[in-house]
Amino acid sequence: MFSCPVCNKSLTRKASIKNHILTVHEKQRPYKCDVCDRMLSTASSLKRHKKVKHGDKLFEIINNVKQESKRFRYCDNQVTFRIKSMPKNMDPQAWFYKVFEDIINYFKDTYTPNDNDIVGLTINNSEFPNKDAFISMRKHKDLDVRTVINTISNVCQSNADFKLIGDINVCYKHIKST
Repeated sequence: MFSCPVCNKSLTRKASIKNHILTVHEKQRPYKCDVCDRMLSTASSLKRHKKVKHGDKLFEIINNVKQESKRFRYCDNQVTFRIKSMPKNMDPQAWFYKVFEDIINYFKDTYTPNDNDIVGLTINNSEFPNKDAFISMRKHKDLDVRTVINTISNVCQSNADFKLIGDINVCYKHIKST
């Protein structure tokens, strides 16, 4: 057993005492939540905070229609995402980027595309039904959040027009390379 020199708390490992001193007595919080401004003392407390305060996802899927053709190595996936409300004290632009990063990651996790697979997105916000953002077919490795945000900005004149309120409809097209 190892004892804390400040409060005499007993712990089984020397490294635990060092961590205890840094986080309890020196109040160090090295783990920052990427959704809000909260700083936490351990990786496990950050994980717990994100699950309790922000949920695992920034959205819920309310409609998911998949069309796949194995013969032609093609998929067309139409998903409606209901975006959860933005956490207090979070920068709106950071929230905007985080939501679309998670949407892109949803499709990556679902289809595990290769770098040279061809992908494209059509994005539509229920608040602005006549403004579709088309991300042209491109190699998967070239599809990133910045490309999505820039396309939305070009369509809507500004990100403020394309609000993360209500539902966002996304059509993901994916063609497997040979």
